[in-house]
Amino acid sequence: MSVWHAAPEASRRWAGIRGVLAGLLDLIRPHRLSGLVLLAGLLLETGYETAFRYSLKVLIDEAIVPGKWRLLILILVALAVGAVLVQAATIGCNYLWARV
Repeated sequence: MSVWHAAPEASRRWAGIRGVLAGLLDLIRPHRLSGLVLLAGLLLETGYETAFRYSLKVLIDEAIVPGKWRLLILILVALAVGAVLVQAATIGCNYLWARV
């Protein structure tokens, strides 16, 4: 029997949204740890993007215009360190994604 022609009992099992979600959970279950690591990496990337965009506002409004050079350097160093950490996490997630 071809993979594409499922038995009638299998098609009934996948009927409805609950059946689809249950079937997906069965497929994902062996990859729980990998999925959690990938989710953490995604949250880290998203958090950095959000912080980066907000920091541009802070950089202009509170550091450059008033001339607070220490704050400017602090923000730029924090952005650089964050960029390195996020890139390392991204490379790790890409490696993990290729294995899954």
